[in-house]
Amino acid sequence: MIRTAPEEVTVRNADLAGELTLTNAKGTVTFINDQLNTHDIQVVSAEKDGSLVIGTYNRFSRDQENGAHGIYRIGTDGKVEK
Repeated sequence: MIRTAPEEVTVRNADLAGELTLTNAKGTVTFINDQLNTHDIQVVSAEKDGSLVIGTYNRFSRDQENGAHGIYRIGTDGKVEK
């Protein structure tokens, strides 16, 4: 749970992809990249209500029409809205 908005949140794995996983109160892990069918996620902001605003894109694809590119809000309940 993020309680305050960090100045910058950037995490990269070994192949330098921006990945995001969320864990709910029951311990279930959701891999947001798979859910949104996107290679890269960048956290834009952490809101005071606990939600995250993220940007998604695929660095290695020119396919901008796959529907995943964009700005999303993920609520504390795990609901994703574009």
